[in-house]
Amino acid sequence: MLFFLAEQGIAHVEALDASFVALSKLRHYAKERYVFIAIRHTLLNYWNPQASLYDAIVCTYLHVPKTEQKILFEKSLYALKEKGFFIGEFFSKSQLQFKSGGPKEETLLYSIDDISQMLKNTSLHHP
Repeated sequence: MLFFLAEQGIAHVEALDASFVALSKLRHYAKERYVFIAIRHTLLNYWNPQASLYDAIVCTYLHVPKTEQKILFEKSLYALKEKGFFIGEFFSKSQLQFKSGGPKEETLLYSIDDISQMLKNTSLHHP
């Protein structure tokens, strides 16, 4: 998703991740594709975004304990500009019944009810 956004001419694309390995790979592929992606190596707990900074936040497969999920949404909503978009792709609790990817620990999974509750004061669109 980051490469797609950067290749579409989005002025500022930023990646935040706790994994140095993932960010190193991202830097390598960005260089190969001649796009710039700002990289921030940090844990979610240490991310202190400015208010109303981003037009969109894309969060994919962030496996954090249930106790930290609320923090993720609060910080993300704080960092979004008015009418900004939070796009999230997460493994749900129903993933436990499958042998394919995703964490096998329920506390790292999400439910649409929990997400709806955390985003209750926003417009929510989901499939």
